Amino acid sequence: MRQVGRSWTHSENIDLVALYFDLLDRSLQGGTFSHYGVIQSHQTVNGCHQRLSSRSADTILLKLRHLVSIHQHVAPDGAATLNGHGYLALEPDYAFPDTKSLRRVMTSALGLRNEL
Repeated sequence: MRQVGRSWTHSENIDLVALYFDLLDRSLQGGTFSHYGVIQSHQTVNGCHQRLSSRSADTILLKLRHLVSIHQHVAPDGAATLNGHGYLALEPDYAFPDTKSLRRVMTSALGLRNEL
């Protein structure tokens, strides 16, 4: 059941950042894919609902635009983001706790990606 106006949990933000980098990697590889299809694959795995399954695809797309903005702020200059790959950055409201969590998760994920 989807709920409107519910704050995003830290666990959902972790899954959202994983989705963001999945979309970014696919975009950088230049293949053709359905953004909604990738979102759906992160909502359900082998028929089992995942944490993002309680969010609509449109809500997820909006949060992905927030992540583009966050990624641009915390990534090194010149780093590839989803900006220009079907997503435009949308500045989030940093006063919300779930946005602060999203920024922490993105920063951690960037550190892990840079170690690879």
